[in-house]
Amino acid sequence: MISRIFFVVALVSILAPAVGPQELPGVAVMDFESIGGDPHLGPGVAENLRTALLQTGQFRVIERSALQKVLEEQKLQVTGLISPESAVKLGKLVGARLIVVGSVVKFANTYTLNVRFIDAETGVAIRAEKVQAGFEAEIPEMVDKVVEMIMGIYEPKPVPSPPPIPPIPDVVILAQQQAETDVNKLMWFGAGCLLGVFGVLGAYIWEPSPPTVALMGKPPEYISVYIREYKKKAKSLQAKYALYGCITWSVIYLLSMSAAAP
Repeated sequence: MISRIFFVVALVSILAPAVGPQELPGVAVMDFESIGGDPHLGPGVAENLRTALLQTGQFRVIERSALQKVLEEQKLQVTGLISPESAVKLGKLVGARLIVVGSVVKFANTYTLNVRFIDAETGVAIRAEKVQAGFEAEIPEMVDKVVEMIMGIYEPKPVPSPPPIPPIPDVVILAQQQAETDVNKLMWFGAGCLLGVFGVLGAYIWEPSPPTVALMGKPPEYISVYIREYKKKAKSLQAKYALYGCITWSVIYLLSMSAAAP
């Protein structure tokens, strides 16, 4: 029994370290071309970049020896001008999601690091950057900048936050303004003129509803306050203009009756 437990623990301890790295995004850094300087400068910068990426603990970096072996076996020519087909094939063979290619150019006293980041699933270059330095001693800083660029590619995209909910006073104002726009004041004035007291009573009883578009995508508490304040304002306006119509008609009627009296 003890031997079985020991065997299981040993097996887990062997497999556990291999599980974590496999879940990290794989990055294949190809040897950079050296232009105008020491021919070993490009491969050296690429090796520094591999080490820096590995030190972040956020990537599974494909070793240079593994890359060279695959390139030789598959007879792939990967340079700064890697074809989409070669990038996709290489990515599948080494398990990389991103392929980094580039060159180190020395012109006078200026060092320029040109890098391109290629999506290994599509073979498309998703980003290209240029980093410069005035001294060879500044090359490690250039490498650090490239590491930051790669980390930026794999940063989780921010989830868009829902639009902010206006505070309650703002909701009340919005509802009242909408009611002011929607209520047909002339119609209720006419109802008061024609129907008199019944028009005013109808204005108090009639339940107006806010437009649906004003409530779309809003939380329940917003909708509740909005509907309550909308109806309150709208019914107040209806009753006010119906009452104006009723009074106006009554005054006209009394004036006409007094004028007709002998």
